[in-house]
Amino acid sequence: MKTITINVTCKYDVEITREVSDEVYDQLCDIYDNGGSISDGEIRDGKAMDWLADNVNEKDALNWEYEINDFNYGEE
Repeated sequence: MKTITINVTCKYDVEITREVSDEVYDQLCDIYDNGGSISDGEIRDGKAMDWLADNVNEKDALNWEYEINDFNYGEE
């Protein structure tokens, strides 16, 4: 056995169908129209980010992709 320290970025696609409020809809449209990306540190009133966090789930994931960003070899 070896001990390692690893930093990994995991990306996956999720496709879901849900009803949303007008406010969340407008915010999601704005995000999409401005490049489609939003991160945890961004403040955009929180409604769309909260909705995404509550409704996009790993259990619905498709097309997994892993990228190893940093890897430190351990000791035996």
